[in-house]
Amino acid sequence: MSAACPSCTAPVGADDRFCEACGQDLRPPPRWLSTTVRGEGCAFCGHDTVGADGYCERCGRRAAPGRGRTELLLGPAAAVTDRGHHRRRNEDAAAVGLAGGAVAAIVCDGVASTQRADDAAHAAVDTGMDTLLRQLARGEPPAAATARAFRDALTAVSALVRPDDHASPPSCTYVSAVAGDDGTVTIGWAGDSRAYWLAAGTDGSDRLTVDDSLAGRLAMAGVEVNPDEGSALVRWLGADAGTVEPHVVVFRPDGPGLLLLCSDGLTRYAPDAATLAGAADGSPAATARRLAQLALDAGGQDNVTVVVIALSPGTGPAGTRPHPQGETTRELRP
Repeated sequence: MSAACPSCTAPVGADDRFCEACGQDLRPPPRWLSTTVRGEGCAFCGHDTVGADGYCERCGRRAAPGRGRTELLLGPAAAVTDRGHHRRRNEDAAAVGLAGGAVAAIVCDGVASTQRADDAAHAAVDTGMDTLLRQLARGEPPAAATARAFRDALTAVSALVRPDDHASPPSCTYVSAVAGDDGTVTIGWAGDSRAYWLAAGTDGSDRLTVDDSLAGRLAMAGVEVNPDEGSALVRWLGADAGTVEPHVVVFRPDGPGLLLLCSDGLTRYAPDAATLAGAADGSPAATARRLAQLALDAGGQDNVTVVVIALSPGTGPAGTRPHPQGETTRELRP
């Protein structure tokens, strides 16, 4: 039984992306999931009513935008976020989405030294994912959509500032990924949340981002430095971040594997790609849980967030895309 175009009723095939008669877009509408709690009351005590001031009327604590632990599963993407063993709040956030043939993900880590860091992380992932999928659905190239989503996320986080926040306004890090149906992967970031390619074989796994810290910059220059002595961020999202554009890289994997986005709650214990690839456990959901548990078993000092996307791309050379700051993106070949 043949399908019909919802716009003009002309016959269309199961694999058709557009109606040949009227041009109607036949791809499914964008869908996405987020770790943000919506309309579920207080995440601490479960009370239904949170006052207009943002505090729970039962336990008196500020309502949290996310829960202590959340798991998401959407298509080939899975996410796990956990408060860890020593933090009172989970200040990480994540979102995964689908737009046409593309899979998208965002991870944000609230900067703990700032006010309402959890609000910043959730505002960034929700605004960023909404913009990212909308732009992709409109046919925007992934690199341009990535930059636009980042800017909108920055605006959303900056808008959270209150008169008494000027010393430490809400802030977070940001890393996003778009795995397109053309086999390319586009990464955008600011801060020290990271992206990795975990190849299915024994070789080819690689870290795809460079931390926006003094240690990260020195490492890029070939200077060995103790990461613990140069971990302070030099770029982030927040009202005091100034003019910030995302770093953007585009690459084409040579074969199947897993794309990993994560907060530093994981990478403080397992910073190298080979270790992370060794912990991969088949499906995205199983791998996300296993990597999160790795961090918890190692001490769980910080919130930990892991997003895993399974990819089976074809081979071919990676192209380059314009960098938002006028540079050419690096060509990465895991």
